[in-house]
Amino acid sequence: MSSIQQQPSSKSWIEPWSKAVSQAAEDQKKSHRRRNSFMVQSKINHSRTPSETIIKPAATSNVFENAGRLPSPPILQRIFFSPHPDDIAYSAYGTASKKPRCCHHDEENEDAHSYASTSSFKKQSHLRVQREDSGVALPSPSLSSSSKFSDDATLVATPSYASSASSTSSGSRRNSAVDLKTNTQNALIVTVFSKSRCANGEIGARLNRNVEDTTSLRTDEDEAFARSIGCDLLQLGFPDSSARDEPSRRPDLAEAAMKGPAGTKIRDVDHYIFEDVRKSLEPLVWMAVRAGAKIHLPLGVGCHVDHWMVRVAVLSILDELDVKLGETTKMLSEPLKEIFSTHLVGGKEPLHERLVFYEDLPYADAQTNSHVESLAKAVLPCGAKAQLVHLTESDWCKKRAAILAYASQMKPTILPSLYNHATRLAHLGKTIDPDFDSSKPHLVAERIWIIDATLRRLALEQQQ
Repeated sequence: MSSIQQQPSSKSWIEPWSKAVSQAAEDQKKSHRRRNSFMVQSKINHSRTPSETIIKPAATSNVFENAGRLPSPPILQRIFFSPHPDDIAYSAYGTASKKPRCCHHDEENEDAHSYASTSSFKKQSHLRVQREDSGVALPSPSLSSSSKFSDDATLVATPSYASSASSTSSGSRRNSAVDLKTNTQNALIVTVFSKSRCANGEIGARLNRNVEDTTSLRTDEDEAFARSIGCDLLQLGFPDSSARDEPSRRPDLAEAAMKGPAGTKIRDVDHYIFEDVRKSLEPLVWMAVRAGAKIHLPLGVGCHVDHWMVRVAVLSILDELDVKLGETTKMLSEPLKEIFSTHLVGGKEPLHERLVFYEDLPYADAQTNSHVESLAKAVLPCGAKAQLVHLTESDWCKKRAAILAYASQMKPTILPSLYNHATRLAHLGKTIDPDFDSSKPHLVAERIWIIDATLRRLALEQQQ
């Protein structure tokens, strides 16, 4: 990490990598036109439209070699791959909004997994977003304090939401990056499926499933959230299931995965857009590897096809990269291996041990704990270990505010569902995580999975 230099602004390092993503997508489009250069597998996906085909190139792209010539990222500690704009706020607020203890020590808010809160919220009784381009005034849901949390010092909205929503340009974005003055988290959120027609309630009725207007508003919400917790944001602009006019749930994915051996590597999702998504994520995964960053991914609870594509794409890229790096290091002398690990792959920590998986919410609340554990065992790499991230009362109120600020996605059931699941996890406590401190006040939690080095080594030895 010592070789990675902090850039003067976040945009100076995001833009080249964003261009690499665009180039990867463009290369993929060209591959569709040069069919004689590829082995084309035309599969009609009868659950979608008859015209959709799945095209798989026979050769891999040279994105890893190209990424090696890109500027080194700054001190990037974490990268969150988010299927949709609201997924990190819903599912991983506890980790995304907090710095690792080594960066900031806050004894008062110390939790079981060594994070310290950095997000800042200020009291705001009403938030109203005026879309100047459409003339539609979009009121947020009520942001009054919950009766469960009567601490007036706990704040439930942030002015950054309003300022961002009114100042951000309209229209659908491709590879848009938020240029924050300070990235206090040394973290990046990558929203993959940011093009959408999904909006709920009064806002949804006014937007009338218009893709351009809905995408613009959801991007405003996403940028504001990233800004409020001090993260950079990169949006890839892929259409989500609503914009593709197809069902979002694919139960067959989980059924097939859970029939196979635990830890089976799933390298593909039977969907026409999967290969495009994978190609666009390659330079970002390589960027995270070079920086030695933790890579956060959705588990895929609920079988949302977009969530599955993100997880499978990133894991398949890491598997491929792991093989490439292994072949390279075998040819190097010990001194060169040291240089290689320090300057090109962000340290000696094995790639899969840099992974963190978050539990998809609100979908997980509809599942039993045994189902979630079985799914994790089936689809995660060997050595996966569940951990609970404790949320203080203040943390929960800030998370609640962040969720409410995604006003276009609000339903009456969302907050009760999230709170119910958070309390259920905390009460299960040591059943899930032996290190969880259940004596702390205000027992709510989020669940993540890490890859434990010892457990992974033992599992791999058993497979041999």
